[in-house]
Amino acid sequence: KEVEEILERHFAYPNFRGIRFMLDFDQNTPEMCQTDRDYISDPEFLSGMKILNDYQGQVFELQVCQSQLTRAAELVSKFPDLNFILNHAGFPLSGEEQRVQWLEGINAVAQNENAYVKISALGMWEGGWSGVDKITRTVEDTLLAFGPNRSMFASNLPIDKEVTGDAVGIFDDFYRAAKGKLKLNMQDIEALFFHNASILYKLHCKNGSNLRDSSTPEFWGGYGVLDDHNK
Repeated sequence: KEVEEILERHFAYPNFRGIRFMLDFDQNTPEMCQTDRDYISDPEFLSGMKILNDYQGQVFELQVCQSQLTRAAELVSKFPDLNFILNHAGFPLSGEEQRVQWLEGINAVAQNENAYVKISALGMWEGGWSGVDKITRTVEDTLLAFGPNRSMFASNLPIDKEVTGDAVGIFDDFYRAAKGKLKLNMQDIEALFFHNASILYKLHCKNGSNLRDSSTPEFWGGYGVLDDHNK
C-alpha cells in the first residue's frame, strides 16, 4: 500500500519517468555493493516491481554488478510492461575471464525486448577506461547484444569527472568509436546519442520536436568532434 501511495504522488508530476534502484550486490566485491543484500529475488522487492509494472510503459533503471546480469535477465522477463534500462553497460570488468561472464550476462538481458542499455561509466571500478582503443571492443559487444535501437551513449556525471577527470571527452571517444572504428551510419549514431533517449524518456523541445537538428555541423561541434563529422 505504501508503494502505491508513493507512486501515485510521483505520477502527479508530468516529468516523472520511472524508478532507479541501485541493486549492485556481490559478496566477492564488497567495494561495488550499493545495497545491503541481493534484492533481485527478494519477495517484497518483487511485489513492489509488480505494482510499477501495472502502470505500463514506465522506466526502471537497472543497475547491477556483472555477476548479477543473468539473474537480472530473469527479473526483466517477469515484468514485460516495464522498460528496463541497464545502467553502465552492466559494469564490465577487464580480463578475458571477466569478459566471458559479462558477455553471457548482457546477451541474456538483451534477449528481453523490453530491455535497453546505457553505454557509460566504462571501467569505473578500475579507474575509468579512456581513449577510443580501450572502449571500442566493449561498445561493439554491447551493440551486438542490444542493437543500436536499444542502446544509448550516456554520461555518469558527476562521477565521470571524479574518476577520469574528463566528463566531456568520453563523448568524443564514443563518437570516434561509433563512426571511426565501427563505421556506423549516421542514423545509428543519432539513435545512440539522442533519439533513443528522447523516446524512452519522452524528451521534447518546447516546439514539440525532438531535441536539436543533428544534420548540421554545428550540432556535432558540441561534442568536440566537428572535424570528424565534416569528413
